Amino acid sequence: MSMQAVNDYSAASRKTLEGVQTIGRDYSASCLRMDQYKPRTNDKNVCAKEKTAGKGISNAALALNAYVSGLGALAADDNVAYNSQIDDLASSVKTSGIMPSNQADAFGGLAKLLSRALLDGYKQKQIRLYVDRADPDVTIASRALADVVGKFYVQYIKAELETWDFEYRELERVQKQLKPLEWQIYSEKKWQERLELEAKIAAAESLAGNVLAIGTAHSELRMNAGRLDSKELSAVIKAYVDAAIPVIKEVDEAFKQGGGS
Repeated sequence: MSMQAVNDYSAASRKTLEGVQTIGRDYSASCLRMDQYKPRTNDKNVCAKEKTAGKGISNAALALNAYVSGLGALAADDNVAYNSQIDDLASSVKTSGIMPSNQADAFGGLAKLLSRALLDGYKQKQIRLYVDRADPDVTIASRALADVVGKFYVQYIKAELETWDFEYRELERVQKQLKPLEWQIYSEKKWQERLELEAKIAAAESLAGNVLAIGTAHSELRMNAGRLDSKELSAVIKAYVDAAIPVIKEVDEAFKQGGGS
C-alpha cells in the first residue's frame, strides 16, 4: 500500500510546526523589543513571563511535531522516536499558561501514545491504530495551538505596534524639527521595523490556519485509515499541502534574518 499521502501530510505538518517554533521565539523577543522602546526596570527578570510563554509555544509545536514525525516513521515502516524529553515538552505546555489546562493535556496524551507505540513496537501495520488513538488529541492540540498563534501571539505583536506608535510619535514631536536630516534616516529605519511587525502579524494569522488544518487533515487520515492509498484521500492531502506551502514561505519571509527576531 502506498503511504505517499501520509508522508506528504507528515512533511507539510512538520514544516508548519517549525514556523510555530519561530513564533514562540519571537513572542519573548517582542517583550525585549518593547522594553527597548520604553524601559520598564533594571530587573533581571524582565520579560520572564513572556520567556516562559514563548518557550511554551515552541514546546507545544515540538510535542505535536514529535507525533507527526512518528507518523512519517511508521509510514516508512520504521519505529517512532520517543524519549522522556517529549514528556517534558508536553508538561511545559501545561505550566506555561498559554492555553487552558484541559487543552494542554492533549500534548501529554500524544507523548503517552508515542511511548506506547515505541514499547509495543508499532510499525506500518499499526498505523491505523496509531492514527485512531491520536485523533482526538491531535484535533484538540491543533485547535489550541492555532488559537495561540492567531490570537495570543498576534495580540501581543499588536501591543508592540501600539508601543512603537507611541514612542515614535513622541520622538517625532521633539526631533523632527531639531534634527531634520538625522530624523529622516532614523524615521526610515523605524518604519521598516513597523512594516516587519505588520508582516509578522499577517504571517501568524495565515499560519494559524495551517495549524488548524493539521487536525482537520488528520481526521481525514483517520476516516480513511483502511485505504490510505485511495484517490480521495490523496486529493484531500494534496489540497492540504498545496494550501500550506505558500503560508510556510510567507512565515519564512516575515521572520527571516533582518526581519525576524
